[in-house]
Amino acid sequence: MNPVCPSCAHFMSDPSQCLPLELWRYVFGHLQLDDLVCFSATCKSFSKHVCRYVLFQRRHLASRFFRDPDKLFRILYACQAIISGSGALYLLQPLLATSWIPNDLDIYVSQDNLHLLLAALSIEGYGEVQSSPVRVKSYLWPHFHSTVTLTRAEQTIDVVVSTTSTGIFPIFHFHSTLLMNFVTHDSICCTYPHLTLRGLSLIHPFSAHNTILNRASIDALLKYHHRGFVYLTCYHIDGHCRSSKHTTRKLTDKSCMWVVTKSAPFAPHTRHDIYARLGIVNALWRCHAPNRFGTVNMEDNVYIKRS
Repeated sequence: MNPVCPSCAHFMSDPSQCLPLELWRYVFGHLQLDDLVCFSATCKSFSKHVCRYVLFQRRHLASRFFRDPDKLFRILYACQAIISGSGALYLLQPLLATSWIPNDLDIYVSQDNLHLLLAALSIEGYGEVQSSPVRVKSYLWPHFHSTVTLTRAEQTIDVVVSTTSTGIFPIFHFHSTLLMNFVTHDSICCTYPHLTLRGLSLIHPFSAHNTILNRASIDALLKYHHRGFVYLTCYHIDGHCRSSKHTTRKLTDKSCMWVVTKSAPFAPHTRHDIYARLGIVNALWRCHAPNRFGTVNMEDNVYIKRS
């Protein structure tokens, strides 16, 4: 019996290790984040490749705004801030099958950590060009305090300041569920994966019922419509109860998709995990407008600031 050469033995033990990195990135570049995570769960070797690719995709986005991409996520950790808007949505899409890229980066932060964040961005060369209360913008909902726009050459970062001690609550008042996603220093969260990852979205009823669907909001809705996303009514999604505007949602419920960027597959999202990432234990919200405002609530004792 002929002995097997070391290279052939290595290939038979783990064929994936012999595939070039460029091939992995090409294949993964056509998959959405949930498909990548499911693929990573098949074996440890595939999990390592998926983790490397998710980190690559995250750094690819950050490199558009920072010379050292990892610096962005260190800033997010230090300031207890998150990325949301088109930047978070971009990370959920197949990299090679997405025809658009974010023009700016939206960072959400609490008032307590605003000055620390602005100082960190200033060190990176960003200068403040505009600071406005939210009522002169298209953000007229509660939990929005103000916005600060910073630029460096052709790069723009918009800092949205929350009235609470965490930056997460304003995202539940976006014009649609399509943008109710966020990125922390070590994870990615999609609150409506059954819709978002299928290119579908619900318009937040609060926008329409309170005449806040102004020109800026309509332009934002049209922007994502032109990017291929489809807006539905609740009538079309009754089969997905967790996607209904009448359903109270939590960050800890099973319908939220959490992915830890350094250890796929899906991340645990217990109260302890969420507290470690966001400084709160949980958050509840519902996309409806029974009175004047849409609902964003917090459970008993969940509004706890991380020291």
